[in-house]
Amino acid sequence: MHQRNLNVLGNHWISRATSQQRAGRTGRVQPGEVFHLYSSEVHQAMSAFPVPEIMRIPLEHVILQCKVRGGEVR
Repeated sequence: MHQRNLNVLGNHWISRATSQQRAGRTGRVQPGEVFHLYSSEVHQAMSAFPVPEIMRIPLEHVILQCKVRGGEVR
C-alpha cells in the first residue's frame, strides 16, 4: 500500500457543549431538526467541554517537520 505521508485526526466523542452548539445551529437558516445517535445517558456521561486539539494529537511529527525545515525547538 502506498503511503501518502498525511496526518489524520482520529474519531472521538464530542462534548456536551459541542453537541448543544450543533443543535443550536439547526433551523437558523431554514427549518431543520437535529438527531443524536446516542442515548441521553451517554450524553450525560460526555465531558462538559471539548479537549483542546493540542492535547488530543501527538506533536512529534509537527516538531520533526519544524526541525527538518531549520526551525529551533525549545
